[in-house]
Amino acid sequence: MMQKKLALLFLFLPFTLFADCEFSLSVPSIVWEGDGFGGYEIYSSTEYVQEVSFSVSSDDDDDDDDDDDNKGKKSKKSASRDDNEDCEYFVTIATDGGKKHNRTLSGNGLDKLSFEIYNNSSKSHVIQDISDASSSSDVIEGSISLSGSNSTKQESFFIAIPAGQMVKAGTYSGTLDVKVFAGKVGDTKDDT
Repeated sequence: MMQKKLALLFLFLPFTLFADCEFSLSVPSIVWEGDGFGGYEIYSSTEYVQEVSFSVSSDDDDDDDDDDDNKGKKSKKSASRDDNEDCEYFVTIATDGGKKHNRTLSGNGLDKLSFEIYNNSSKSHVIQDISDASSSSDVIEGSISLSGSNSTKQESFFIAIPAGQMVKAGTYSGTLDVKVFAGKVGDTKDDT
């Protein structure tokens, strides 16, 4: 039996929002590992789920009036926080291939490979873009303690490519727009 393997590439666009708590993301670019031999196996009946780890970092911004520190930052967000509270955040993910359950990777010609992004390995909750997120199950939520001068927390999401997609061999790619927001989902006033 002839086997075809596909190479899958994702490009991540980390996005940083700033508030009383400053957040930054470190999200790696990944190549789909599939069945351990690399790529997507079109004849396999098994759906493989791949974990992607990333980090959320926070620095306590005690110097709100220092304009030099704010140069080059993409956005500023205001959130009130007592000095003894943790910095709460949530992470959303949007794709260039569609929202909700219509996410695709583009390949050779018109070929598309469907995939989904989950916030757990059991695939019970799809991670949404900010415009579609309405509850904590639609995002990755966390908090960072500010007891130190620089705090980082490791987080994960899970990419699943369903089995049985008959597409041509080649490289399929897409972009994930990963954003971190201060506070809890629903508390955010805008999505910039």
